[in-house]
Amino acid sequence: TERTHERHGRPVLLLLREPHGRFLSQYHYWRDGATKGANVHTPAQREENRRLFPTAASFVDGALRRTWFASAVLNKQTSWIVWGAHFQPQTHWLDGEHNNTWVVCYSATTLAARVDELLRHLHVPCDARRIPTTNPTVAYDQTVAHFNRTHMDWIESHYRSDVVLWDALCAGR
Repeated sequence: TERTHERHGRPVLLLLREPHGRFLSQYHYWRDGATKGANVHTPAQREENRRLFPTAASFVDGALRRTWFASAVLNKQTSWIVWGAHFQPQTHWLDGEHNNTWVVCYSATTLAARVDELLRHLHVPCDARRIPTTNPTVAYDQTVAHFNRTHMDWIESHYRSDVVLWDALCAGR
């Protein structure tokens, strides 16, 4: 967390994602795992996730109905279902004084250039384009067009603090 890095005098870098797109990525990582196979579920658990919530919209519907499974996932009540902080807002990690915290607004097309710019500013000799993506989510449709207004409202409510931060720092960039 931010506080831990601050205690050790290290800068904090937050790659801030647009909340709707981030939820969609979180959902697909939770449901399908990652391209390199490293994830928190067994194949049988992933299959059960797909059966219960075949789409991100159906997952939100489950959260709206407060089904036990969706509630357990979102509230971290059962460790075998999901990693403890998986669906937490990004602001969950910002628990310090923000003295040496840097925010990069996530964009798949400009991320490397934005991180490079920050690293140069911090005098860190590193080319961000050469940093590999460790364990990306399995490919999925990244549009949010299949969400209706009720779904969008739920996401905005669940990630309220992220929406506020995104709107303040990243909207329109």
